[in-house]
Amino acid sequence: MMSEQGVEVPRTLASGPSSFIPAKEILKQGLDQDILIESFLSLGRVDHITMVMALHPAYLSCFMRTQHALLEMDGPLPRHWRHYIAVMGSMRGMRA
Repeated sequence: MMSEQGVEVPRTLASGPSSFIPAKEILKQGLDQDILIESFLSLGRVDHITMVMALHPAYLSCFMRTQHALLEMDGPLPRHWRHYIAVMGSMRGMRA
């Protein structure tokens, strides 16, 4: 349809989600993975970084447990202070 109008449609360069991850290495379970369901239930959504990390479920599971322990569980600092410190730390890494 586009070629009839004189518009050149580019061909796909990779057969998977990227040139570095072939489609055959993608997990067969897709969005039914328990780790993605757990992420959705805890955050109310599944963000893009979680979907990318889901390609490595062992790492994602460890990351989510660590993030939950640091930011959500009881600790010596109030929860909102811990989130504020995390935001400040991420901003420090962004300065030039």
